[in-house]
Amino acid sequence: MRLLTSAFTPSLLWAMLLLQGCSAWEVNSLAEQLPAQGPETTLQALQDISPAERDRVQYLLDLGSLKFSTGDFSGSIQDLQQAKQIMRELQATSITETAAAAIVNETFRAYSGTPSERVLNHLLLGLNYLAKGELDAARVEMLQSNILMEELAEADSVSGQLASARFLAGIVYELGGEWDDAMISYRRAANIMQARQMAIPDALATSLLKTSLRQGFDEEYLNYTRQFGREAQAAQAGDGEVIVFYSDGVVSNIEEQKITLFNWQLGQLISIAVPHYPANDYTPRHLTLHVAGQSFTTSPLENIEVLARSDLDARMPGIVATTTARTVAKYLAVREAGNQNGLAGLAANIASFISEIADTRSWNMLPSSLQVARFTVPSGSLPGIIGFPAEAYTSQLEPASKGATVILIASSLSNNLHSYHQPH
Repeated sequence: MRLLTSAFTPSLLWAMLLLQGCSAWEVNSLAEQLPAQGPETTLQALQDISPAERDRVQYLLDLGSLKFSTGDFSGSIQDLQQAKQIMRELQATSITETAAAAIVNETFRAYSGTPSERVLNHLLLGLNYLAKGELDAARVEMLQSNILMEELAEADSVSGQLASARFLAGIVYELGGEWDDAMISYRRAANIMQARQMAIPDALATSLLKTSLRQGFDEEYLNYTRQFGREAQAAQAGDGEVIVFYSDGVVSNIEEQKITLFNWQLGQLISIAVPHYPANDYTPRHLTLHVAGQSFTTSPLENIEVLARSDLDARMPGIVATTTARTVAKYLAVREAGNQNGLAGLAANIASFISEIADTRSWNMLPSSLQVARFTVPSGSLPGIIGFPAEAYTSQLEPASKGATVILIASSLSNNLHSYHQPH
């Protein structure tokens, strides 16, 4: 603490405050406006921002998700790949940034993404590649997401484990004819959802039933028929299949919260600024599809509101400890400056007050939930789409060809519908 206190001088703090910048605040503001403005308008506004280098990961992640929503898959891939590379490099701690964060505030540390965001980056890249018809590239992303989740895995914890990434991996493996790997991925997706006490969506149940039956896992298949109360649907010769990935809403922004703690070193109460997610009453809205006289509805596979809050909860003990140490150091420096010079003490007090802000950066242009549907369709049929609220989706869809698998990608923020056709 003595070293930190001596490093904290009013002149140094004022100099660093001038470098603080505001790009992250601008990005957060745009995220709040996204549901009303839509991805196209928000993307134009975001591209006008020149982010501070330490905010670049947040900027690239948001840029990539907006381009994905507008159908610019190549642009989205470029931004998300760049963000992925920077996040990898930032896993090694920067001594300079750590010192700046310890002296001023956490926003001086380069944003490197949460565990869930790092996995979601692979997921979104995989969907981008699928939308472009690049199955091999999508497979690479799913392999990388699997490796990352293994690295993040902890005993009795689902931190950094995403059912959506496991499910998409299963779909990619299945499209490539890697049925055993697909089965493993579907099982892991179900295990994650059960650990989070989430209902398994029909699309995942269908995948478990279909794949276990196909691979001859008779006992496992029987257990699934009991669990889900149905058997695998028998496809008619030439039937196609539709798999839907639907993004609903926009995840909450992190806000700043002041909390008061008693500090034994100072013998008094101190106030610290920490990141905080506001109370959330998000209720998933679903996409309904009408095909050949039948209706199918998407169901939640991943609640990103919950993921974001879980990641922050895991970080909070470290955030509180670091912020408390910094606040105490500032208090001692202000008291020392005041003892030497009243005016210097006042300047230090002002600088200390305005510099203490919480780090509210996050990948805040993600959806609130990821939803899925999976069903068979007669050859030559074309799904009719109704969103929520009821809106017409524009697309260049072709009728499902004989035995083909069609991947549909949709969002509640846009009336664009994107697809990938896997021939039989």
